[in-house]
Amino acid sequence: MWLFFSTSQLILAIIFGIVQFDNTAEATVSVDSNDAKYSIEYNREVFNISNNTGHSEEPQIMKSGNNIYVLWIDDSSGSRDIYFKKSSDNGCTFNRTMNLGIEEGGSLDPKMAILGDNIYITWEQTPGNNGAVYFTRSNDNGVSFETVKNLGNNTGFNGLPQIAASGNNVYVVWHDASKGVLFARSNDNGVSFETVKNLGNNTGFNGLPQIKASGNNVYVGVR
Repeated sequence: MWLFFSTSQLILAIIFGIVQFDNTAEATVSVDSNDAKYSIEYNREVFNISNNTGHSEEPQIMKSGNNIYVLWIDDSSGSRDIYFKKSSDNGCTFNRTMNLGIEEGGSLDPKMAILGDNIYITWEQTPGNNGAVYFTRSNDNGVSFETVKNLGNNTGFNGLPQIAASGNNVYVVWHDASKGVLFARSNDNGVSFETVKNLGNNTGFNGLPQIKASGNNVYVGVR
């Protein structure tokens, strides 16, 4: 079966390229009903938004209104840092690339939450043989970012962070190698965080945490 359609706001991310279809764009889709496979032929060129000399990996992409936000890891500076880029016109053009990292050790597993003009970003940082969970935020829709905070206090190997936001609250959950799952909450849009809570009952076997927030409810799942 062949389908032919046009779309006004279809955004397709291919690693570090963006295919953006505007109001006049058309695409042909081939669907195999037997094994649920499909392919898309599009008439717009993929363009490289990282455009670097190093390695780019672990991309994250989110959309809010006409804004597209892209987050990834890049080692062009000589260390694995967190990079951020934003488009305000549905992916037609992108603003300058911003390096959010601290330029020491290596960055892993970046995650992002968007709520209004607030952008919240967390990741794992591995200076030396230790690990920490870092956080930064923008309250001007990605124009600038504040100084990075260490939520894990670098007391043990922390990683695999996840983030969620609802109202004025920002929630971050991550895995601690000795304690299991740790949780931090901010009720002032990420300006400050309360004391970290241990959800893992002091066992390092709880891992791969996931978090969702809706209204005043927060849900955390672990393996």
